[in-house]
This record gives sequence, C-alpha cells and structure tokens, in this order.
Amino acid sequence: MAFYAFISSSALRVTGSDRVPFVHGQVSNDVRGLPTPGMCRSAILNAKGQVEYDIRIYRREADLYIHAHAGLGAALLERLQRYVVFDDVKLSDITDKISVYHVSHDIAAGLGFTDAVQLLPSDFGTLLIASVARGFAGGADIHVLRDHAPALEEHFKARGALLSPIDLELARLRAALPDAYLDGFLERLPQECGLEGAVSYKKGCYIGQEIMARLEARGNTRYALQRVMLSALAPVGGAVTQSGKNVGQLGANLQDSDGVIGLAVLRRDLNELDAVLEVDGARLRVLETMPKGEACVEPMFAGRNAPTVD
Repeated sequence: MAFYAFISSSALRVTGSDRVPFVHGQVSNDVRGLPTPGMCRSAILNAKGQVEYDIRIYRREADLYIHAHAGLGAALLERLQRYVVFDDVKLSDITDKISVYHVSHDIAAGLGFTDAVQLLPSDFGTLLIASVARGFAGGADIHVLRDHAPALEEHFKARGALLSPIDLELARLRAALPDAYLDGFLERLPQECGLEGAVSYKKGCYIGQEIMARLEARGNTRYALQRVMLSALAPVGGAVTQSGKNVGQLGANLQDSDGVIGLAVLRRDLNELDAVLEVDGARLRVLETMPKGEACVEPMFAGRNAPTVD
C-alpha cells in the first residue's frame, strides 16, 4: 500500500569547523566515519552508560543535522551546548523550520530516491531522504523545509493513504523496533533495550564509553529486549513480575488484531516459554527474544545501492 505519515519531531543543526569531532565526542556511534551524505542511529549516554537521548544524525556537506523526538529540541540543545568550550561549533534548534514524513517505497522512488541517504532537488526544494526502519518494507523518512511542506503533502495525498500515529506505532511494535523514548527505556543501557547497533565499540572517548567497553568485554547484559503479548493494555514503564519478583520493564503496547502487542526489557535468565509473567494485573507472554545486536538499527549508509534496512 502506498502511504505517508507525519513524524512529529525535533531538529538541531550543527555548523562550524569542529562540528564533526565535537558531535562524535558526544554520542555513542561513529560520526567521523559517516559518508557525506550519511546517517546513523545513535544515543547520548550519561556517565553510567544509560540512554539519555535516542537520535539519528545526518552528515551533510555544510553541517550535521540531528533528528530527535518532538519536544526534546530545547533540552537536547542545552545538553550539547554545555560541552562547547573552545570548539568552533554553532548549535541551532531548527524544529520550527523542518517537517518530516515517513513514506512508502514507491512514493520515495517516485521522487527519485534510489540510495540509502540522498539530498534530492525537487519541485519542493531540496529533500533529505533516508531509509529508516519504522516497520514498513522499504520505508523512508523525508525531511523538507516547512515552507514547502504543504505542497509536498498534496503530492503525497494524490499518491497514497495517510497513516495515523497509531498505525505507525503498531508497525513498529510488530517489527520489534525499539524506541527508547516511546518505550520508556531512557536511563537503561542501550544493549538492554535493543540499541546495541547504535553503539560503536571502536571509536574514541565519549560520556559512557567506559561502561560500553566493559559491556563489550563481558559480552552480555542481564536484560534483553523482547517482543511480548499481553492480556490487556498496561502502563508504559510498568514493572514486569514473576511470582512477585521484579524481572523487567514493559515498553510501549497497543491493541492489535490478535491481542495487545508490545516490547519489554526482561531478564535473560528467565525461561521465557514457561515463565508466568504479569504487569499491572495483565498477563504477559514472550513472543520473541531479539538476537543480540539485531533489534535495532540503521547501519551507517554510504553509496548508491546501499542496502535498505526495513
């Protein structure tokens, strides 16, 4: 089905001659290694290695563009600005200047999208388009200046159906794609909540890097992301218990055709097939344990015909 959906989000622009080493030193993934244009999923961690922000970073010729959840622009700007000392770096919140859509493969291809990340001239100004995993095969995010967004949306309307935020969330949960913000997994280790692919173990120092190195050496965390079904809707962030003992945390969950589907971070030492689990009075059943490092994420993108990730 041809479709489009509006992605409510925040956006920062980073300029200055030190922009790449500065951002590289603040996040968990390899910004220096990104091609131009290129994109990676990354996290900003605290000193304990826990996720503070779950973001995507785009590298363009003249800047870095950071895409985050709606409502986080001001806090993210303050967090990064705190570490600008003598760096030639300028940070700007451009949330009110950008609109973002997620579209089906055929709509993106109709605009000329053939690679994993592209800057495409169009009748709607220059579009930043990237393959982004949101639960639909071949889906892509399109970033456009807000002044051009109404005309671009009319283009979408003529070619596909509008999906609601609930449609997007169901697709994400069915595909077991973690989102630390929506799932309430902030302040967890990225390896616990399916974001290990947003961590580079080969890059230099950043906040939380020492904890990431220890986890790489140890090989596993005590908790892992799992796809679950519930007997009823339950609060995001609710404690998952077994025989009264806390064994994990529930993420986002929604009513699906076969029941309530969701994500959870659960102890690895559970016998999931036999476990009787509860959260806020609802029964919980494990559907799938996500393989290590495979739950998330967009790899760094480069070059024509780079692989898509949905």
